[in-house]
Amino acid sequence: MYAQKTILNTDKTGKPVKWPELPPNAHFEVIFLELSAETPSKNSQPKRQPHPDIAGKLKISDNVMDTVPQEQWNLPV
Repeated sequence: MYAQKTILNTDKTGKPVKWPELPPNAHFEVIFLELSAETPSKNSQPKRQPHPDIAGKLKISDNVMDTVPQEQWNLPV
């Protein structure tokens, strides 16, 4: 099995203008990616939010930085 990149163009009704030549009696798995669709830039990450079932239910009751000694943090010097 090998991959072959083919770009299809559609007309104003969304139908393909020209299909590529394909071998007879073959099976294909096709994935369509719209090239003109907006893609997020590499610098913009989606805003992360907690699941609604747990949002706002966390309560920090003590200093979380003192739970493990600093020697065990494995930070670069």
